[in-house]
Amino acid sequence: VPRTEAEAQVFYQVNREGTRHLLDALAQHPAKLPEAIILISTVAVFGQDKGEHIAEISELEAKDPYGLSK
Repeated sequence: VPRTEAEAQVFYQVNREGTRHLLDALAQHPAKLPEAIILISTVAVFGQDKGEHIAEISELEAKDPYGLSK
């Protein structure tokens, strides 16, 4: 959990904007697209802080800047 607004902005820049830049770069080279993209996320997107079993159809309920950025 970030201690400052600046730390929350870093989560956003790395997790959201970094992913967007990667996808934009891939879109510019359609002949060289990878077979797959693996997205690494976190239980924080489901509002949890422990690695419990979570179904893929679970509702997103992020409660902190890190989970929201993912």
